[in-house]
Amino acid sequence: MGTAPLLDELATHFAAANKNKFEGGVPHAEMVVNPRLRALAARVQYEPRRIELSGYHLTQPYARHVAFKALEHEMLHLWLHARGLNPGHTPLFKQLAKERDIPVWHALPYPQNRPSSVHHVYACPGCGNTVMRGRRLSDVRRSACGACCRRHNGGRFDARFVMRFVESVASAAR
Repeated sequence: MGTAPLLDELATHFAAANKNKFEGGVPHAEMVVNPRLRALAARVQYEPRRIELSGYHLTQPYARHVAFKALEHEMLHLWLHARGLNPGHTPLFKQLAKERDIPVWHALPYPQNRPSSVHHVYACPGCGNTVMRGRRLSDVRRSACGACCRRHNGGRFDARFVMRFVESVASAAR
């Protein structure tokens, strides 16, 4: 099955969810399929308003259910943005999502393109928590420890907790 029939269903669902879950307050957004989007089911762009749906996930057996829930999630981002509110995954976003039966996070199965032969280790200067990444962070100054930012700064970025590169280690053979 191609993605065009599903996009038609999603356009119908957008109108219904806008009416039933958002009182008609979500501004219209173009819906497109992004064939390169794999790690996310969907993402939103505010200017111009666009919701990109994962071409990969739309071809999977779970596609219909995931696409409808991902669309509602992105609609909530648009709804908040249209009201001049922070459209991120803030406590307000999570509260509204819960009230409207919209998932905040997903645990979609997706294959990695290829296993990385090297992992890069980063550490938080605040709590010492370490994380491993398959790729070097392109701008480490923009990546802070989420736990420390939530604990000490209300979930907002805090430069005190910018992750610091520790080392690169060879991955175990798979």
